[in-house]
Amino acid sequence: MMTDDTVGADDRAEIAALIRDSAEGYIAGAGGLARARAAMAPAAPFNGAAWSDMAALGWNGMLAPEAAGGGGLGLAEAVALHEQLGRGLIPEPLAMCAHLPALALRRCDSPAARAMLADIVAGAAPVAVAWQPDAGALSVESVALKVEGEIGRQRLSGAAAFVVGAGVAETLLVAARSANGVGLYRVGASAQGVRRMPQRLVDGTETATVLFDDVALEADDRAAAPGDGALALERALEETRVILAAELLGVMRETLDRTLDYLRARKQFGRAIGSYQALQHRAVDLYVQIELTVAALGVAVDQMAAGEDPKGAALAASALKARAGDAAALVAREAIQMHGAIAYTQEYDIGLFVVRALTTGALLGNAATHRGRYARLATQSFDA
Repeated sequence: MMTDDTVGADDRAEIAALIRDSAEGYIAGAGGLARARAAMAPAAPFNGAAWSDMAALGWNGMLAPEAAGGGGLGLAEAVALHEQLGRGLIPEPLAMCAHLPALALRRCDSPAARAMLADIVAGAAPVAVAWQPDAGALSVESVALKVEGEIGRQRLSGAAAFVVGAGVAETLLVAARSANGVGLYRVGASAQGVRRMPQRLVDGTETATVLFDDVALEADDRAAAPGDGALALERALEETRVILAAELLGVMRETLDRTLDYLRARKQFGRAIGSYQALQHRAVDLYVQIELTVAALGVAVDQMAAGEDPKGAALAASALKARAGDAAALVAREAIQMHGAIAYTQEYDIGLFVVRALTTGALLGNAATHRGRYARLATQSFDA
């Protein structure tokens, strides 16, 4: 488990400020939006050097326990980092391929879990998490991958969809179901029986459907026992939704800032178009949406820090993801309209923020899906 509960609030705030400064400096020297644009190319390679650089800054392993060589930091620090990464449109899948697996593995006690955490901290290739059977799945309860046989002679079969980073990962963290529940397993991405069908999202994020055809599992490949794996991954998914919402917040803030700069600079009939009251009111509406997202983010971080409450975590994560997804989509639409025709051109940078808002808004559940989930959880009993 993480050790951030031993750190005072003032210390956490100082650490978060240092992380934000570190991220700002990295973004300023990392090629700017040219990197995000290059990542959208159909055959764009994964930037292994950037991944290693982020590991050297301590970002990859910041949520890993100190015993594993990680930072032992908490969700508040991760939120501070990812808001800045959202502003800079950093294309590497840090949330999904370093922080999601670390959040799950830090709750596991096995040689496989410790070895994978060490790889994450060291900045080895991304770790892809395979669990989701199809679009709209939000809970580990929906896992359809199967593990059969006795420990040491187990076989893994089935398919997982939307596995971010599967094309460049060397190791997969797989959630699979046996007669005793869902466990977590370490699987080599190039192991016999593993087949990856890559897809690229509109912002360049690489994902894949991964097929497992009677893949052999050794005894030391089990990261978490059936049942324990489900609890660890479920909580990690909720926390990662908070991290993704922080990225969306950063995207929104930068989108609005760039739009306001444009409104101040663009003149029509001899006046800056930002002087027109109608556009001012629309900009204020976007600011309100961003501040509502900030409030929801704070509630979610506090809820996660309050303890291992599955229902409370799920409600807070869904409320936040729905709020952030809707707000990001609105800011994106309004930014396009207020920029006018130039925003529709491929060369203009505002479009990069629009596609990132739409893509990140859909990861681990879009706004509509989470609104439905929130309604179900709020009106019925919840058993994790």
